[in-house]
Amino acid sequence: MGNQDPIVGFPDRKNTRCPACGKDSLESRLDETSFVYGTGSAGVNLTCSVPVHRCAGCGFEFTDDEAEDARDLAVRRHLHVMAPEEIKAIRESYQLSRREFGSLTRIGEASLARWESGEIIQNAGYDQFLFLLKIPENLQRLKERKEEFAEPTRSAEQLSDLQSRFPSIRNIAQVVPIAGVWELRRAS
Repeated sequence: MGNQDPIVGFPDRKNTRCPACGKDSLESRLDETSFVYGTGSAGVNLTCSVPVHRCAGCGFEFTDDEAEDARDLAVRRHLHVMAPEEIKAIRESYQLSRREFGSLTRIGEASLARWESGEIIQNAGYDQFLFLLKIPENLQRLKERKEEFAEPTRSAEQLSDLQSRFPSIRNIAQVVPIAGVWELRRAS
């Protein structure tokens, strides 16, 4: 993992250059910071520790993505929702791709990607659902439910018959499962 700064868990900054003077003599420390989350009367004051980097050469101080991550984590703790790494860990614990997990849980693949990357914060209801998915029996119940409502598999002969009845539909094998309960009929 390499050398660590005096701040546990933060990478060694000795090989990173100062954005002001270009020297490679950065030191890091944790500073308590407060910020307002929300607007108007709904705004709340949150506090967290953020890494501040200082150039020993010129004295320039700055924060980076690590500080934003610390603020994001403070907001998530305030909202009592999981961090992106926790969400991703749930899906990966079942060795499912986003597409597979989304298909099983009916969570949109794009939403899942945004939650896992930290781009957006999931609402409390989805967070509760994700929490329940940590329990393998709950995921198994979803698999059983999906199988219960699965469309019957059509034979090659049945698909060929549908294709001949609806020649304008290019790939009938992909359309039929999407159509679900809709019945395809030839226009009179």
